[in-house]
Amino acid sequence: MRVSDSMNYAKTKIALEKNRSEMSELQTQAASQKRINKPSDDPVGTTKLLSSRTDAKGIDQYLKNLDFAQTFLNFTDQSLEEVTNGLIRAKELALSQSNDPSSSDITRKAVATEIRQLYNQSLQVANRKLGNRFIFGGYGTTDNPFKNDGAYKGDRGEIMIEINKGAYVAMNLPGDVVFLGRDAKTSGVLNSVPAGPGELSETQMQEMRQKGEEGQKEEGSIRDLASVKSASSSASSPTSSKESDFGEMSVFMEGENIFKVLANLETGMVSNDKAAIQDSLDKIDVAMDQIVHARAKVGSRVMNLQNTIDSLQKASVDEKSKQSNIEDVDSFEIFSNLSQNENTLKATMATSAKILQPSLLDFLR
Repeated sequence: MRVSDSMNYAKTKIALEKNRSEMSELQTQAASQKRINKPSDDPVGTTKLLSSRTDAKGIDQYLKNLDFAQTFLNFTDQSLEEVTNGLIRAKELALSQSNDPSSSDITRKAVATEIRQLYNQSLQVANRKLGNRFIFGGYGTTDNPFKNDGAYKGDRGEIMIEINKGAYVAMNLPGDVVFLGRDAKTSGVLNSVPAGPGELSETQMQEMRQKGEEGQKEEGSIRDLASVKSASSSASSPTSSKESDFGEMSVFMEGENIFKVLANLETGMVSNDKAAIQDSLDKIDVAMDQIVHARAKVGSRVMNLQNTIDSLQKASVDEKSKQSNIEDVDSFEIFSNLSQNENTLKATMATSAKILQPSLLDFLR
């Protein structure tokens, strides 16, 4: 077969272009330490890589949500701890002033000043905010949830935040449940039911509520049962006079209005009313129980968040490992191939120089 000079030039050109292209690709992989630098490098691998990166971004966002919710709940717990300490101090003062031998009208008036400070402290905590959000206002996080007289201006909304695919957790507690004791037991903030011979179970209470919605006839029977409970527990329960959507059933459902308890205690101190002071002791106990259960609820949520954080952090590591297996290069392999390709390119250029060295001018000399 006749081999012309143009054929030699063409073959040499193709070989050099192939070697330089491979050299350029290997240099790009060595510089980026990535096997896939564009979709055409590995279409199937690119699809898996993009899917993994999407999942990783989602995990990062869930971790941010978890961090925010955990901070919010921890701040709530710290605030409730201050309320607990205030109530403990209020009970200590009430006990010291509930008997004549250890107190007098003068000391009670002096203690009333400290009770007022505890009231203001509790109100300050109830209106506390994290950043620009009031933590006890429900959905209303931009305005003070409580007035100076303890009236609640917020709502009963629980801010749900997504912590995983399809998993949500409430990161706040409504202020009226925590501080005013509204539906504290049915909402889970206050789970204990006063003990007594006429005590009804939670199931029985639920049945009573259903009956109350059915009609006046059933409502009458509910009130009868509630009145039995009220009569049996009126001596031990300080919440029998509260109002709720279920009338007299509120004895099972309501907690204590902390502001009202402290205000009544202050009034009892100022008026030197020993009976009112002694009556406040049971109410303070219920209020403390209310806060303790609220803190327990917050603690269970924080524990749930921490478990989710641990799980998502492991998932994040798995996703990064998966991405590394898909796109990262083997450094030893890439530098070995780079050296081999460099030698091939040098050999191609050396042989081409000898074959293509004679030119037209060489023949014309």
